[in-house]
Amino acid sequence: MSHIIEEYEKSLGVKKSYPVVNRHFFPTDCSNYILISNQQKVPSKIYSHFLMVVDLLRSFCEEKGIKIYLLGSGDQKEFIQGVDRIYSNLNFRQEAYLISKALALVSVDNVYTQYASSQKVPIVNLYGNVYSSVTSGAWSKNKIDLEPTWKVKPSLSHQDPHFSINSIYPEKVAQSIIDLIDPKIKINFVTKHVGKSFYSDKVMDVVPTEYVNMPLLEGKTLLLRLDYGFNEEAFFQYCNSHECALIVRNNVIQLAKLQPVARNIKKIIIILDTLDQNIDLRYFTALKKLNIDHQIIIEDESILNDARLEYFDQNVTLYDPIKKRPDHIPENACFFSFKKVVEGSNVYESKAHWKNRQLSVDKQTKILDTPEYWEDLEYYYIYEQSENS
Repeated sequence: MSHIIEEYEKSLGVKKSYPVVNRHFFPTDCSNYILISNQQKVPSKIYSHFLMVVDLLRSFCEEKGIKIYLLGSGDQKEFIQGVDRIYSNLNFRQEAYLISKALALVSVDNVYTQYASSQKVPIVNLYGNVYSSVTSGAWSKNKIDLEPTWKVKPSLSHQDPHFSINSIYPEKVAQSIIDLIDPKIKINFVTKHVGKSFYSDKVMDVVPTEYVNMPLLEGKTLLLRLDYGFNEEAFFQYCNSHECALIVRNNVIQLAKLQPVARNIKKIIIILDTLDQNIDLRYFTALKKLNIDHQIIIEDESILNDARLEYFDQNVTLYDPIKKRPDHIPENACFFSFKKVVEGSNVYESKAHWKNRQLSVDKQTKILDTPEYWEDLEYYYIYEQSENS
């Protein structure tokens, strides 16, 4: 597809010229900096891997004496942990000054990338809803345009059901930035898997054997795993202090225990391994009166039809997660998890790590090749990296 500016030229009978912006000086604490724009206004252009991009750039920037600055609007959603400084709520003339002095700009395609192009500032352009040929920086060749692997075609819309932009892996973005500054440096990091739920809100599986009020749990809806362990006092403390969902196995929680904390219980999930002991249907009616959502989970497909017949009016769902390591994931891979398991003051990276009582002791957490580990694959970011990188 042709560039949008070329279309304007043909339609209006004019030729493009360099934009003129009366830049306003704005002080910085370092003259060598990379500028990131993490805009959140257009959903199809929201790039979710910037946190990892900054992490991958950190050692390179420290070695070269380069700072990482974030150019934003002040929206908290734009914040990237690990940047050296945030410049927000500036007028465009001040933003133009910062862009013009940057070693490189990394951003989705927008006015910043076009202005950077006019100033010959190196650019890493990320595309989420349009081909790069349509909106690439029009005045400079010192740029790297990164398109997703399109499943079909760009959405050309504010919405993208495939979230295509996130198929541009962070190591590709970080390496592109480095290539514009010092192409001899190479990043040793390869993404192997990104779970569908990895960038959703963090899930906290809490085993209520001991109550600990941790900052990590503040503002979160906790998933109390009564099927992993239970202490009545800890259970009531968690339910009184947090919004909770509960998971039980082959059992129900007495209504007398639910009523005092029902205001904070959003959902109860009942896992059934057998249909030998039927649940009184009046129990579900009572849950509805308490405004508690509920669901029945079946892990054995052979009893699924019988369960749906027995609990005809209830939400009965088959849970059949992956149990084996996918072929594309190496045995020595590491991972980040968006589903933690908390018991007392201990935080584990997965159910398998909790089961083995294996806490993370360094930045790189190794995968565990067990069925319990692979159950939560959709919450993992799995990568390969050598020990000395």
